[in-house]
Amino acid sequence: MDKEFVTYEIGIALKQLSFYNECMAFYPNVYTRENHLIYDTSFIERTLGECSNLNTKMQDGGAFVAPLWQQVIEWFREQHQIFIELPKMRWIDTGYGIQIKQYNKKLTLCSAAKYSGAKTYEEAREQGVLKAIEVVKKRNKQL
Repeated sequence: MDKEFVTYEIGIALKQLSFYNECMAFYPNVYTRENHLIYDTSFIERTLGECSNLNTKMQDGGAFVAPLWQQVIEWFREQHQIFIELPKMRWIDTGYGIQIKQYNKKLTLCSAAKYSGAKTYEEAREQGVLKAIEVVKKRNKQL
């Protein structure tokens, strides 16, 4: 089930971008192989407010959220107007491209889908999220 959650390194980058959505798993501040993901097994039974309180406690203790990949892709879309698309490259039997689209009120910026070198959807998804993180960091520096 760990493969459904973003990597530790991406979790750190998302924390730096103020990703604090409710999640059902956390990474400890110090990452070890034996102690990698902390699952919140009571996540489903709690109200949204209780989840928010637990998120705050975990983060105050140095842990940070470990979101699902889909949560991150939705967060980029909703919070930063960045759309991550991973088209199957038709001219390559086993490969995926990455396309990042950014929207604002006046302009649509769209990069053409480029072959990412990723042979699996999961590899392309990780590369797409890393690219979106890079775009937001660059945008934040310009502000």
